[in-house]
Amino acid sequence: MVLICDEREGLMNRGEVYTIKGTTTTKIGEAPRTANLDEKRDALQWETTDWVAVEQFINKAQTRIAKATAAGNTTLSKPVNVRQTLTYLRLEPYEGKPSSTVLRRERRGNPPNPANVNNILDATISIDFGRKGFAIRGKAEEGRISYEEGIALAMSTFQEAQATSDPQSIILAEYTFITQELQLCAKTDKHTINSLTQAIQSFDDAFLALEVVEDKTLYQAVDKAIPHHKKYRTKSFPKDSFHIACGSHKTRIKNILTSPGIDPIEKALLEQRQVNLTAAQDGYIEKQKKALD
Repeated sequence: MVLICDEREGLMNRGEVYTIKGTTTTKIGEAPRTANLDEKRDALQWETTDWVAVEQFINKAQTRIAKATAAGNTTLSKPVNVRQTLTYLRLEPYEGKPSSTVLRRERRGNPPNPANVNNILDATISIDFGRKGFAIRGKAEEGRISYEEGIALAMSTFQEAQATSDPQSIILAEYTFITQELQLCAKTDKHTINSLTQAIQSFDDAFLALEVVEDKTLYQAVDKAIPHHKKYRTKSFPKDSFHIACGSHKTRIKNILTSPGIDPIEKALLEQRQVNLTAAQDGYIEKQKKALD
């Protein structure tokens, strides 16, 4: 594990000193060297992270995963030290099993893959790091590498979620992405903050709809309570909070796609996310059919 500390102070660990401050790493008896991209990213990440907000995000993500995998009798571990957990995830993402430090699971059936949540977290951080690098002199190349890596990881993860045809897995990936976007959003960007907050609230309602649609008796009552006019229906089924969340979020993504200057690879990711939301609705309609049969 790489230990991060202030360059002026260092940190002693069994006779070793590591000082990573974005540019150098020094160990006793060794010549100074230039930190690689991963080390620079880790240092920046540690220094700029709002740990209170991170704790709230992790707790919320765990709750969502628990709800989404309820059919598999999944259980969460006791609360973990979030600061320690995220240090492990960020500094040693490939040397262990990051998901096991966040969740302890007894999988039955085919619940959503929690690795997708970790992939989305990594992807959004890499994308954000890359965007910030574009604006810093001398950091454009490193920023581009991080940005492209993040986009590629997000794309593959969304495609994996789409392949499941499971509305829970699909919207869980999107929910994780936009929640992390909100965490990384500049506090002065009120428009984006409001937009993301509304989207997250809509998906909170969508998760509740996923619970109700599994109960035939409850959902048949829902069907009677929602008008049968086509305005309130999606392919003759109730346009409930799940369809409303997906529809409004597709509109939001469509508006982003019309913005000038979007990078082609990010445009492809936005289009994939739109496809995913349609796939989520199709999968949800199958659940509605079963409930109302």
